[in-house]
Amino acid sequence: MLSPFSFELEAGYESDIFRHGSPAQLFRQEIEVGLPSRFTVGMQNHVEHFAGDTRDQTFTLEGRYALANWNKIPLNPAISA
Repeated sequence: MLSPFSFELEAGYESDIFRHGSPAQLFRQEIEVGLPSRFTVGMQNHVEHFAGDTRDQTFTLEGRYALANWNKIPLNPAISA
């Protein structure tokens, strides 16, 4: 969960190189935004390159709602969809 009006941007790259065959490469990017009223929304995208073919592996939209205000409950549990 993010506090209101805060942003989180993440990017990652993984590569597997095989002795025989083509390498597999995975690029991951994620954006999350904290909203008022204990909501957080995010978008995650995985792009894969394998055997000369590049494709969008997964695309995910998510929303989370915190059960309490910030610093009221330890670890602030949330409901995610």
